[in-house]
Amino acid sequence: MEWIIQIEGMRCGHCEKKVRERLETLVGPGNVLGVDCETGLCRIAAEENPGPALAELFNGRDGYRLASCGSGKKEEEKSGDGCCCIPDGESDCGCGHKLYRTEEEKRALQNRLRRIEGQIRGLESMLCDNAYCIDLLNQVSAVNSALNSFAKQILFHHIQSCVVEDVQAGKEDKLEELLQNLPKWMK
Repeated sequence: MEWIIQIEGMRCGHCEKKVRERLETLVGPGNVLGVDCETGLCRIAAEENPGPALAELFNGRDGYRLASCGSGKKEEEKSGDGCCCIPDGESDCGCGHKLYRTEEEKRALQNRLRRIEGQIRGLESMLCDNAYCIDLLNQVSAVNSALNSFAKQILFHHIQSCVVEDVQAGKEDKLEELLQNLPKWMK
């Protein structure tokens, strides 16, 4: 089975080589199908979920971190074991939550997150270059603003789809869940 892994912390060709070597120690050289330093995405072939072993192999070592690990199977083959990367439109991954994002909406959100990731990498670079404190704080403020904007977009979408649908069906579960979580998000 093919697994798609997201490794954070790769910055150059050397990092890509180190990550590939680590993956090869886990699954063997012929089972590392691809490693992309720019996106942090890796593809491997393994019979069982390699997530726990990958976390042990990467987390806290040399600045790398396992961000995610999921099956590369197509939707019709999925077992419903927790992956919420469902193709276009209204879907259910088996976890009980419906998703209503189109491919276009997902791409826009992913692009926004990549820009935020770039801002954070810029912060790290500024820190390494001993940038002036005020410049660092301005960049932190920009990152926080971008994350808040991303969160608002997700929140609006959730209200317009999940909450409205639930209320129209005469249920209040999603509304109660939203109200319970709002104080935590508004800190």
